[in-house]
Amino acid sequence: MRPLWLTLLLAGGRGRLGLVVGATAAVTSLLLVAASIARLPRTYLRQGTDGLVGVVAEPGTRPGVVLALLLMTVPLLLLLDQAVRLGSTARIRRAEALRVAGATAGDLRRWGAAEVGLTALVGGLLGVPLWLLLRLALLEPVGGSGALLPDDAGPGWWTWPVAAAVAAYGALVGARS
Repeated sequence: MRPLWLTLLLAGGRGRLGLVVGATAAVTSLLLVAASIARLPRTYLRQGTDGLVGVVAEPGTRPGVVLALLLMTVPLLLLLDQAVRLGSTARIRRAEALRVAGATAGDLRRWGAAEVGLTALVGGLLGVPLWLLLRLALLEPVGGSGALLPDDAGPGWWTWPVAAAVAAYGALVGARS
C-alpha cells in the first residue's frame, strides 16, 4: 500500500508531475532573483568590472529589472495552468468515479488542490537550490561590465514564504481545475 502523499503526488501522471514541478521551480527561482535585486539599498551604486551591470546598479532602472523578472514568470505560470489541464480526460473519469462513490464537489476541489498543491510545493522547494545555482551563474561578470546579481544581497527568511506562495498558487490552480 502506498502512502497518501505519494498517491497524491503521482495521481496526475509523471508528465504532468514533471511540468508542474519544473514550472514552479523556475517561477520560484525567478521570484527569488527579483527579490535579491529588489532588496538592494537605494544607494547601492557599484558599477564596472567589480560591481553590477548599470541597469541593476542604477536606482532608477532597478524597478524595471524587477518588473521584467516578474513578467518572465507569467508564461511559466500559464504553463503550470495548462499542465494541470493536460490530464483532464483521466481526471474527469476519476472525478466521476469519486462522485458515484459519494464525493461532493467540495471534496473534489479539495482533492485537486491537494494533488496539485503538493506537486507545486515540491517544485517550490526545488526552486530554492535552482535559485542558488542561478545566483552563482549571475554573479559572473557579463562582458566586462559587471555582474547581473549582487553577491551580498539575497533573500533571507522570506525565501520559504516565496516557495509557499508558489505552492499555494499551484493549489489554487488545482482547485479550479
